[in-house]
Amino acid sequence: MTRPGRCTRASAEEMKEQLQELLGRRRVTTIRWNSLSMEIIASILSHLQLVEMAECSRVSSTWRKALSKIDSIRIHLNSERNDLILSFAARYLKSLSSIAIVWDNEHYFADYEDLCNLLSFQCRKNLKHFSFEGDPSLDECSDCIDLSMLEGQGALETLVLREYPMNNRFFDLREILNNKMRLKKLVITNPEFRGDDEDFRYTQEFSALVGKMHNLETLDILGCFNFRTLDADVLLSGLKSLRSLRIGNANDKSLKVISKHCSKLRKLEIIDGDDSGEFATLDGIIAVLRSCPIEYLHAPDLPSSERGVEDLKRVCKANEVLKELTVCSYFMEKVKPFVSEDAARQAMMDAVAEAGKGRIKLKIP
Repeated sequence: MTRPGRCTRASAEEMKEQLQELLGRRRVTTIRWNSLSMEIIASILSHLQLVEMAECSRVSSTWRKALSKIDSIRIHLNSERNDLILSFAARYLKSLSSIAIVWDNEHYFADYEDLCNLLSFQCRKNLKHFSFEGDPSLDECSDCIDLSMLEGQGALETLVLREYPMNNRFFDLREILNNKMRLKKLVITNPEFRGDDEDFRYTQEFSALVGKMHNLETLDILGCFNFRTLDADVLLSGLKSLRSLRIGNANDKSLKVISKHCSKLRKLEIIDGDDSGEFATLDGIIAVLRSCPIEYLHAPDLPSSERGVEDLKRVCKANEVLKELTVCSYFMEKVKPFVSEDAARQAMMDAVAEAGKGRIKLKIP
């Protein structure tokens, strides 16, 4: 058992490592804890888990006061101590601009009131970055994870919702996204809202909501809405600052809209998640590369052209700034003549090196 007023051994070691960074890697032997400034103490504490942070704050009143200087935390709600963790955070962490919550175990619940107190207070202060990472098993826990306090938080710059359980209530998502004009990063991955013909009103409204976020630089809606069902013109026409886009199930029509509106796009990731509808073609991908300064491309499965290596060369020659290319097994399967997997992989790497003049890194998952 840990003695009162002491840090755990692991926490102390982390503190020493942090101090070595702060002091230019000079040898640290004896540390006079209370002689450190609150800023340094807060920097050390911010690297710890909340349980360790609570323990180490007992070193002295100075260390406890330093908690108010911490501006970023990551809360793991995956133990029987969830209530204590949230209660501690709500009581002592008063200056948070960034909160990340990881809740990936449906067997461990958290006190709803403590969670609301923590988020409500920070939303009234200076919260700019919020992230929730859940798990599909949390579908039945939506009543315990109410993020309604984010509805009026117009100062948010980052909003990440991964597997946030809403029980297919688009209303919840709509209210959270409303009036988020300062957002620079938006990530929503929730398969409950994959768009189809029956969800037309949702896809249209979602397109309009996000399309008003003119400061958006990163948009990731893979696993949320089927990109083919969104109104790409409404969605992208106002996102002139967009630099990173991650989507699922695009076709040439939607790629054409990307080419038209996303003149600053540096990273494009397209994943195919179903076998229905129209797919993106090689010509569609090349058109985007020619119109946008894309440096990182994750290409989707493409209709067969039986020209794997030659297709790769066309992709690499489509623009002069491409640095990294991730392709699926499609290209490998089309290497002719048919050879072993290792030989096909090498042929692809050689083709990319030749066509890209050595500047492009090839990835084959």
